[in-house]
Amino acid sequence: MDETGLAFSVHAPRDVIALRELYRDVEIGAFADERGVVQKLCFEVHAEVEGEAPADDVDKVVSYDTLIGAVDASLAEGRVDLLETLVDRIAARVFSEPRVARMAVRIDKLERGEFVLGVEALRVRGEVEPVALPAAVPEVCLMVLGSAVPPAEGPVLYVVTPGYVPKARGDEAKGRVMLLAMEQAAWIAAEAVEGARVVSSRTEIGFCAAQGIPAFWAPSRLVLAAVEQPEPRPEALADWIARELAK
Repeated sequence: MDETGLAFSVHAPRDVIALRELYRDVEIGAFADERGVVQKLCFEVHAEVEGEAPADDVDKVVSYDTLIGAVDASLAEGRVDLLETLVDRIAARVFSEPRVARMAVRIDKLERGEFVLGVEALRVRGEVEPVALPAAVPEVCLMVLGSAVPPAEGPVLYVVTPGYVPKARGDEAKGRVMLLAMEQAAWIAAEAVEGARVVSSRTEIGFCAAQGIPAFWAPSRLVLAAVEQPEPRPEALADWIARELAK
């Protein structure tokens, strides 16, 4: 699949994000010998993105997770006979990201003989009705550093109250010191949970929620970038990030 050609085949060059060699075991096919049988498919998805080149900020670009999620959500919708149907399902979910103008999908069947069978298709926004991807929103859990990490049944984002915060005099200094103390506390608390990650961006939070990875929030990045900054107290920040993630 020529993603460079995809990007430069219109008047204005655009960025293309690419997913290659994603393998999934799937029951698919119109022939009798394909029913009740799982076969390996290989997916490639290229999405052409409109707009100016983004700043160096992961929350301002189209995430690779959108492409992976589009494939997995399309497979979860149910069995199909045709790869072409699966292409349209994937396209509909990729176009839920409003910055994607066009996209190309290639799906190969790898186990139908001594060859590869597949479909490669280009879809343009407007040809397929967008379908929203399911969003994994974590439960926001406020905890105190040094206490046991509260168990969670689903995706969770821990906001950690530090045990000690150095004294500062000015309001701005107090706020910055609190944010730094909370970040230090997040790193310390995360060490007690196997596989946990410390996260600072919306993209990281969403990834951890989707993958079921316990996440501990380092708040400075999102708080300082907010147009209306919340009060720099752990309780207020926990409430703020919960409302932001629910939007």
